[in-house]
Amino acid sequence: MGADEVVNYKPASDEIDLLVKRHGLNLSESVMLGDAKYDIRIGKNAGCATCA
Repeated sequence: MGADEVVNYKPASDEIDLLVKRHGLNLSESVMLGDAKYDIRIGKNAGCATCA
């Protein structure tokens, strides 16, 4: 997922919201993995578990 596919960039939840919709995922069963503070914030803003 790239920033060119969403209107609002990290830490807004647009990227996760789009992935969940596109792939029919269950947000409550999803985990955002990341290596930056913005990755953790996007997961929290989307309402899913996060892991650094």
